[in-house]
Amino acid sequence: MTAMEGVKAGGYLPAAIYFDHEYSRFLTANFIHFGLLHLLMNMASLSNIGPFMEKIFGLKRYAVLIFGSALGTTVLPYLYYLVFEEPLSAAGLTVSGGASGIILGLLGGLCFLSWRYRGVYQKVFQSVVPSLLLVALMSVAIPTVSLSGHLGGFVGGFLTAFLISKINPNPLWEPTRYFSNNDYLN
Repeated sequence: MTAMEGVKAGGYLPAAIYFDHEYSRFLTANFIHFGLLHLLMNMASLSNIGPFMEKIFGLKRYAVLIFGSALGTTVLPYLYYLVFEEPLSAAGLTVSGGASGIILGLLGGLCFLSWRYRGVYQKVFQSVVPSLLLVALMSVAIPTVSLSGHLGGFVGGFLTAFLISKINPNPLWEPTRYFSNNDYLN
């Protein structure tokens, strides 16, 4: 898919949101991909972390986490664009899309669980840190990879998991409730 095809398909394009009020792009951008390799990489990543996070969060909380991550992927970079960029700057005319922000949002949710509940979540999150560092490096080194989308997705997932923990926490998240003497750390 070319950039123009991405625009037509609903890719994230700040200028279209700003000038034409095409707010649906906040969500649709998460479902378009620029080529088969892009789609396959996101599918593989989502199939690795998705089922694990669905099991931890439960179906409804997981759906909310995905939605919050999707919005974080586009809304947070858009807010940055509004505050720090000119409306017709290069940032406003750059199209992006893909599910990697959602994937990073799931990892942001795992990061929240690691920070808030420690225990096994901390060990699992530590195991994905090298992958996160690789994605961060790719986001900086490869101009066509969206650093703001990846960072926005991660932050969106972290914040959404925080809100879920306040509004509808999963009782299974408290490992001390089911294990004694920190058995889960061994």
